[in-house]
Formats: sequence, C-alpha cells, structure tokens
Amino acid sequence: MGIKVNHFAAKTVTLVYQGDLEAFVIEFSIAVILTVMALGGYSSGLWLLWIPCGLTAAVCYFAVIYSIYGYISDKLASKSVKNNDN
Repeated sequence: MGIKVNHFAAKTVTLVYQGDLEAFVIEFSIAVILTVMALGGYSSGLWLLWIPCGLTAAVCYFAVIYSIYGYISDKLASKSVKNNDN
C-alpha cells in the first residue's frame, strides 16, 4: 500500500544581494568602539589592549568595506542584466 504525496515545486527566483543595513551598522559600530579602545591602549602603552583591539577593528572595517563592495557590484551586475534583456 503506497502513500500518495502531492508535491508542488516552488517558483524559482533570482537571488539578489540585499544590503543588510543592521549588520552594516553593527559591524561599523563595533569597529569604532574597538578603534577607540585600541587608541586608548596605545596611548597608555598597554600592548595587550591595543594590538587585539586594533586587529579586530581592522577586520571589522574590512567586513564593512567588503559588504559595500558586494552591494555595489551586485547593483552594477543587475543593471547590466536589465540592459541586456531589452
């Protein structure tokens, strides 16, 4: 005795890059806070504070720049696809 399963496939949609504004703001805020902590550690001579905070802030700034780059490149790619469709 078999079981009948009705399966309807979902429509396929093209995935577009959505700039997560919340993630961007959080990453940038963390980077600013860590930069302030790194500068404070540098001015007081605390190596154990300014090196980890400085490296983590640099990684956060890189993540922010990469997300901006991804957003811009996706917008340019979608414009070229729209122009090719016409």
